Amino acid sequence: MDDDQATEDREDERESRTPRGVRVLEHTTDPKFPFRLCIYTRGRSEPMLAFFVQDRWPGSNQHIFCLRENRIADDVVVEGEVERVSVVALQRYGRRLSVVLGRPRRSAARGK
Repeated sequence: MDDDQATEDREDERESRTPRGVRVLEHTTDPKFPFRLCIYTRGRSEPMLAFFVQDRWPGSNQHIFCLRENRIADDVVVEGEVERVSVVALQRYGRRLSVVLGRPRRSAARGK
């Protein structure tokens, strides 16, 4: 491997570790949707995506029902941050959005 290729490989590796943004989970006062999930991308003060969600995190092979932020009642208050995690990868596929978070996997042994 020549020096140019080694330098390019190091730059690619560094770029892949640079967070694309941050995922923020907050408590709300809504009993059916007690959490607000936002994804912020680098360089933006407003979230690129904001949902009110029913749970903090889906279990294995599960889904979480959510509502877009503009579909929730006006009297719902966001009370405080629960979790902040870096977004390692963010990719759009048509209407789908793939998000990879920079947090450790949950071990099945840890739950026992």
